[in-house]
Amino acid sequence: MILKVNSIWALLGTVCVVKLDIFHALSSRGRQPFELLLLKKQTSRMLMPNRVLASRGAAVQKWLPQLPTEDDRAAIVAFPYAGGGPSVFRGWEKDLVPHRLRLCPVALPGKEKRQAESLPEDIGEVAQDAAAAILAHIHTPYVLLGLCFGASLAYLTAKATAAAGRPPSGLIVVGGRAPHTPPPVPVSTMSDESFIDTLADLGFVSDVVLQNRELLDLYLPMLYADFCMDEKFIVDSVVREFSFPVLSLYGVNDSITPESSVKEWNRYSTGRFAMQTFDGDQLFFVKEHDAFIGCVANGCISLIE
Repeated sequence: MILKVNSIWALLGTVCVVKLDIFHALSSRGRQPFELLLLKKQTSRMLMPNRVLASRGAAVQKWLPQLPTEDDRAAIVAFPYAGGGPSVFRGWEKDLVPHRLRLCPVALPGKEKRQAESLPEDIGEVAQDAAAAILAHIHTPYVLLGLCFGASLAYLTAKATAAAGRPPSGLIVVGGRAPHTPPPVPVSTMSDESFIDTLADLGFVSDVVLQNRELLDLYLPMLYADFCMDEKFIVDSVVREFSFPVLSLYGVNDSITPESSVKEWNRYSTGRFAMQTFDGDQLFFVKEHDAFIGCVANGCISLIE
């Protein structure tokens, strides 16, 4: 596949992508006409232990635009699914603040307010930078949470912060594969047309988006970059490298990531492992929002107490 600027050189991130991400991506650009169009027409370098992690000053904070306060008992550092940015967590905070839990979405290069930056190619380097931001700016207990593709980033970030002596209180993986299991949707050898067909078959984007070249050109490079990073990431052997608990959340009708892959997270920690299933597919955390957020809040509280 040849990547070309201002063409559909990109497509497909990992595990799951919510259709309204197009809305989120455009809203960060101030593109209200397309937002309204969508709302009306759419119904619904692997980690190296010796390369860690000095504070990089003010530049690091762009990774964490929202930080905990002194009144918060814990931070939830949250990694989005493929193609997503901080806006995918919109609506979560109001349900977490009453528990004194501060949602701290991770802002990745090339998306939303960081759209002028190049899209990353190395998932390990992304995790290193995210870990540096956490070490520099998060001074409360914290839990790492990853949605789908974000689970891989959360895992690698946990490795980095643990190696630096400040591990998370726990890891919450949402619909994400265990690191030693194969990526569910390899895309690096797909043509542009095959990638678009895959998006359509899996229901990742609506017909409105698929029929709008400008929307595709905007959004698909982000998806493709994330999917390719995830595709290249797989560990050769499983080690119980963590001592903190791991909580895995999964939609029983997920058509992308098999349940067997999600259950394999129980092999990564000597701490306790729990798995909670929900009705719904890979987007259960949107469709079952109240039950999901309640589970996240209760899980975080149990992890930090």
